[in-house]
Amino acid sequence: NDNSSLSFSGIKSFQEYKERRNLICTGFIFTWVYLVEFHDKKVPEKQEISVFSVEEGTPSSKKSESKKEKSTSQIFDFGFVDQIPKISYSIRCTNQGWGIEISELVRNCIIGFVKTDVPFADFRRKVMEYPSMVEFSSLGLSILLIVLFSLIYLGENSKSCSIFLDQIGQFVGDNIPLGEKVDFLIKFFNACEVITSKNSISSMFLFLYFLFLVFTIFLAPQLILILIKLPTYRFVIFTEASKKERDKYFRRVSSRRNFWWIVVVAGFIVGVSASIFSSYLLEWLGNIFG
Repeated sequence: NDNSSLSFSGIKSFQEYKERRNLICTGFIFTWVYLVEFHDKKVPEKQEISVFSVEEGTPSSKKSESKKEKSTSQIFDFGFVDQIPKISYSIRCTNQGWGIEISELVRNCIIGFVKTDVPFADFRRKVMEYPSMVEFSSLGLSILLIVLFSLIYLGENSKSCSIFLDQIGQFVGDNIPLGEKVDFLIKFFNACEVITSKNSISSMFLFLYFLFLVFTIFLAPQLILILIKLPTYRFVIFTEASKKERDKYFRRVSSRRNFWWIVVVAGFIVGVSASIFSSYLLEWLGNIFG
């Protein structure tokens, strides 16, 4: 994309080359020219190996044919995440046996050009195609949790009320002193008192649930979609040094992604724990100031 070129002083410098640069291009063409001396020939002859991935219709995609040289070529189609790049190779040689052997060698090397082991690629592709799945799932989960927390909150508040309801029959008879009946009624009404929305404690309770709803409905789906978004990077690897550099890059990307996964999961756990704790705290404050 920048018309740059590289030259190496020898095989060793090429093997140790590990630069990683971002490419903005429609394709690439790599060509190697060798002089090979065959046992049945007196002088070395030129052999050419080309590896390319060029969009059809571009001037570079039209490969010239040479009638003087025999050609062995084959095309491979690779599936990589959300695109299928077409990587081709062409071997122009004067010895058919040499061409077949080199063709197999180049074919095996091309397999390592593109990273294909993306975890959960099919699932992630489906999610990116239908993001509403995450939104509806998050909405359903938030409603379920709110109902669950409400039941826990109301259940704790009505627990003591249920105990007094079970004891009503014991204070109905005439043999119970009037003072004990009055004390029982006072305790019964205090235990079964419902905290209204006008109460400041109830307002705090609703405010916490409102924040939880905002997070689970609006923020959580977007964070999840960002974290599972399919990668679109491509790598062309020719040396062991460049492979190691690519692996380092993936480890850095994976570390950042795992960090944000931990943040999201930890935030969700803290939010759920805070909601449960606030339910008990509000009940305790209600018993003190009620």
